[in-house]
Amino acid sequence: MRISIIGKIIEMINGYEISKEWTQSHHTHLWCQILKKAKPKCIIGIQPDEFLCRAGKLQKIPVYDLQHGVIADEHLWYGEVYRMGTPIEKLPDGFLCWDDQSVATLSKWASNKGIRVLKIGNPWFLRFAYVQPEDLLVSEALANCNVIDDNRPCILVSLQWAMATFYPDKEFNGVMIDALEKVILDTSELYNWVIRLHPVQMSGDERDMVLNFLQTTFGTEMTRRSIMASEIPLPILIRKTDLHITHHSTVVVEAAWGGVRSGLLSEQFGPGGEYQTMFSYERSLGIAELIPQNPECIKQWITDTLAKGRGQSTLKDYSQNLDAFIDEIAGRKA
Repeated sequence: MRISIIGKIIEMINGYEISKEWTQSHHTHLWCQILKKAKPKCIIGIQPDEFLCRAGKLQKIPVYDLQHGVIADEHLWYGEVYRMGTPIEKLPDGFLCWDDQSVATLSKWASNKGIRVLKIGNPWFLRFAYVQPEDLLVSEALANCNVIDDNRPCILVSLQWAMATFYPDKEFNGVMIDALEKVILDTSELYNWVIRLHPVQMSGDERDMVLNFLQTTFGTEMTRRSIMASEIPLPILIRKTDLHITHHSTVVVEAAWGGVRSGLLSEQFGPGGEYQTMFSYERSLGIAELIPQNPECIKQWITDTLAKGRGQSTLKDYSQNLDAFIDEIAGRKA
């Protein structure tokens, strides 16, 4: 906070460029102080900022970016067009990826900069896919997931935050497109709809807005189940899901690991759209499809896709790679 305030004062007196240089230097120095006290062998973060990356290099401590969502050419953080000109000192020393597709995207530019791109799988998902008897967290989670037990086909809807930015020029409820809302209301007796909030919506500024929408639109019981479903580990939820529908969530990838088919509602996945190549692997397998934003089209997709049953799981076991990485880090000298 002190750095930010002083940086603003310097900007008013000496201009933006001098303020930027001063702020960057002091943010890096702050991270260096933290690392000197913590003495880590390795730093693993989600999109670690440039100051942490700079500090890690100064302290000779490797910094890794752990994949937390989709990695694609269109992503501002990971795409080649956005990162080719980024100086190496602002970037992590390596990326820890889920799959071949993510590795291929990053390797287009990261390898030329000497940045490691490692495939370790998704440690959280693997933990539930290959349950160890001594893993009490997983055992407890498996014993407390009956909120979605139902005889009807279960359809998971994964929400995204900041949805209003995708529809700024029309009346929009801020949570989901009207066509999906209508389908859920029309088919509430046929299907067990499970709405999962994005983690940002569970604790951020949108929480009250989203819960008010669910309460007003779908009632108290579905709102209660939505909160509970949002707290259940995603791997368990997918295990109990028959279909998945989303605007553009990365859950498409995780659903495919469980053989669950996904319907994509964002028009940006279409030809010429911003996301036209995103989820290309899942779409090439037919386990993810673009659905028109039309209630009847969505209903027909549900009927047709339920009839197909689950697809083949795309999950691959990279736990040996993960173990090797941990062994490598554990063997580093402090």
